[in-house]
Amino acid sequence: RTAVDNLPETLRAALILVYHQGMKYREAADVLGIPVGTVKSRLHAALLRLNQAWSTSGGAEVRP
Repeated sequence: RTAVDNLPETLRAALILVYHQGMKYREAADVLGIPVGTVKSRLHAALLRLNQAWSTSGGAEVRP
């Protein structure tokens, strides 16, 4: 499994909508039914977890 697959669904959904599908924060918030601030905090948490996964694996086999 990739590092993204290992994220909780709430974090993964925000990450995919904004970084993969190219949505703006407001658009992602509307799709998810949450405030823009929550989208931002979920993205921050997701990126921290991905960075931690990459660091602990030595950078090998972790695909964002």
